[in-house]
Amino acid sequence: MLIHTYRAPNDCMSVVKRTTTNCVKHVRNMSLDPQPAMDEQNRPLSLSLAQHTVRFNGLKMVMASEADYYLAGKSGDAALIASIRDDLKVWVVTDRYDYAPDSLEAKITRYAGSEVVTPVERTVVVPVYAGDLLEIILNRPEGLAYMQARLNTSDDAETIKTTLFNLTGKTGAETKVWTPDLASRKQVPSRAAFLDDGGDAFRVYGINNLNNIGRSRGVRR
Repeated sequence: MLIHTYRAPNDCMSVVKRTTTNCVKHVRNMSLDPQPAMDEQNRPLSLSLAQHTVRFNGLKMVMASEADYYLAGKSGDAALIASIRDDLKVWVVTDRYDYAPDSLEAKITRYAGSEVVTPVERTVVVPVYAGDLLEIILNRPEGLAYMQARLNTSDDAETIKTTLFNLTGKTGAETKVWTPDLASRKQVPSRAAFLDDGGDAFRVYGINNLNNIGRSRGVRR
């Protein structure tokens, strides 16, 4: 089991707007489960973000955020990474997005709905992407700021690319990012973040509906 120190954002990077819960000043020791959530037949369980959260609350566990998966890419734990890659061949659901109706801003909430830890919110400008390559996105200030907020890191562009390659086996030129356009954000402001590997590319989504389903795994305190 991977044991890591989870640091909620405490630097409040200048590129990220503050909200009341952006900066959490304490450190939690968390362990990412080596296998995904399983059903009664011991098969990987695909649920919506809210359904996973309810289930994990009942188990007194925390549903893994995208930041936890990112840290797994730094772990060097081959078995854990192999398990995560299996999940990515289906879908992995992580965090909640609430888009502003009249701007490019969105509030990203990690551990949304958790009764075990306090959810962590971060508001950031989320540019419109339609399968844009991560390689290009990270070369732009607004793109780097978005990915840093999404992954809860202050890592530079090269470190982000290396870490995601370690996690997924895909380069920045093989990683694509999707976010809603402005009209779509007005129609459906609340979304769920998803990750998947379709074989040709690792896909990073901020466009999915809250009722879409995917795999998840827990983190323990």
